[in-house]
Amino acid sequence: MQIPHYSSESDSVDTDSTKQSRQRLTKSWKWISTFKSTLEADNFVKNEETWSKFYKNNNEEGIKQYYRCNKTKYRGKQCSASMFLLYESTCSTIKMFKNEQEHDHEKTNNLCTIGINDITKEIIKSCFEDRRKPKYIMEYLATKKISLPSMSQLKNYLTLLRKQKFGSPQISIGELERFLLENSTIPDIEDVPFIVAYEINDVDEIDFRFFISTKRLLTHVASSKIIHADATYKLTWQGFPILIVGTTDRDRKFHHFGIVVTTNEKTQDFAFMFKTLKDWVKKDGADLQPELLIADASQAIRNGFHRVFGTQSISIMCWAHMRKNVTKKVEKYCHKNLVPEIFTDLDQLQLSNSEHIFLKASNLFIDKWSHQDAFIKYFKEEWLEKNQNWYEGAAKSAPSTNNALEASNRVIKDEHTLRERIPLNQFKILAMEMIQKWSLAYAYKLKAISKCPTITLETWIAAYNWVKENKNGTCQEDEMFTYYKVPSGKNASLSNILDTEEWLTFEDFKMNAFSNWTIQLPKNCVEENWIYYGTCNCPKFMKKMQCKHLVGMAIRLKYVKPPIEAKSTTIGLKKKRGRPKKIGKAYIFD
Repeated sequence: MQIPHYSSESDSVDTDSTKQSRQRLTKSWKWISTFKSTLEADNFVKNEETWSKFYKNNNEEGIKQYYRCNKTKYRGKQCSASMFLLYESTCSTIKMFKNEQEHDHEKTNNLCTIGINDITKEIIKSCFEDRRKPKYIMEYLATKKISLPSMSQLKNYLTLLRKQKFGSPQISIGELERFLLENSTIPDIEDVPFIVAYEINDVDEIDFRFFISTKRLLTHVASSKIIHADATYKLTWQGFPILIVGTTDRDRKFHHFGIVVTTNEKTQDFAFMFKTLKDWVKKDGADLQPELLIADASQAIRNGFHRVFGTQSISIMCWAHMRKNVTKKVEKYCHKNLVPEIFTDLDQLQLSNSEHIFLKASNLFIDKWSHQDAFIKYFKEEWLEKNQNWYEGAAKSAPSTNNALEASNRVIKDEHTLRERIPLNQFKILAMEMIQKWSLAYAYKLKAISKCPTITLETWIAAYNWVKENKNGTCQEDEMFTYYKVPSGKNASLSNILDTEEWLTFEDFKMNAFSNWTIQLPKNCVEENWIYYGTCNCPKFMKKMQCKHLVGMAIRLKYVKPPIEAKSTTIGLKKKRGRPKKIGKAYIFD
């Protein structure tokens, strides 16, 4: 069928189907609204997302632009609902008229298959609000047995939804400053996100940084002695880094203080972040003085931290980052046959539980591998002089890695940005939602800071079995603590253990440094404080903040009783009374 063209009502040539459609469109019209300009009228029609231009008529009244329901195809039977705009010839106003018919496009058998239908759109919107990825949405639509859009259609529609929710991708420095100023007021509700502080410099080049958090998240700052900090990328389309700061509890779980969006990853950016935390605590008359900073080898993080808090705090080098960097150099400088042994020794060196042992073992490690000149030179300069605190004993009662924060960064990318780089104008809104979600997790009791480590069932079982071994050791006391030294592993006693000064080779370190453990418990120990103040220098406790030795000693001293589930020893057959039966003679066959 040829597409009809209408120039006026008098000279138009209609086919039978088009005449029928026109007759349906011209039944009874109702005046709906009046517009002052063409742009206003066009925007109104566009926002309704229901109408498409059908044909136009010119007469004495003016120009009539007819619209049809866009849920049906252009050719064929049309939906009963229709409208037209009258551009009056006597004035500049535009009037809208609609007929009184309801939409019945679903009954026409002429539905438009172009684009995504309304039912599918509603499901996609729901998945979009739940932060679902396009692949998941397609699978979900398939399970609902709904006609699937193409992947390009889906992504385009998600882009439209993102624009409707977060605004245009483009933003100027003036618009950003207005947003920061409007959201800088401290809200009364604890879980409403706000801009804690911000800085903008647009004199020479654009340079900005702003800190987003909530009152509830900031309440965790004052009592925190451990600070984790890092920068993560691939979140914003413009490539700006996002600075993450928080703390870990005794269960090694990460807790956010907030995030900083900034143009750079320099000393002044991290100093701004740490100073914001210190100034917030200072409002309540307190002074924030953390004991440990856990980060990677970035000098900017350390310089910014020391600029705000001084040099008395200890900077811990993340062991995971250290090993990753060393791996590249070992594979580059050393023969591949030596790589496994070097890493075995390096892992043993990292388990050093005190500075004295680490320094002694480091010298023995260098002596052992001194023939690997290039590697040893790199190792001494980078990991013994510049960055030394990567061994377990450097951070007592604190994680030796930044893995908790890194895991948090992964959640941000997987669940919030869906592994897409979001434009800054949209990311600032997304960041506010993300911060509020973190804060509400504490309000709903879904997350809490643990002041004491939670003893797992695995530890209870190991401790119960360790107690049954009934190993002997030594005991010493001072004014506050009692120290119990016990043999490790299969060692039955503390004899034949060389002192640190007697170690001559790195093998002596490996054989003797882990041959015994020292368990520290407070005097007048009770159930409430043995787990809080008790420590052990074994690698398990250094990493997990709980171990079978500490829990086992508390069981032996009757400070605590193990749960019934920990007594997992299988009950076997009872031994028969009397002398055991003699072994019978073997059968001999000819």
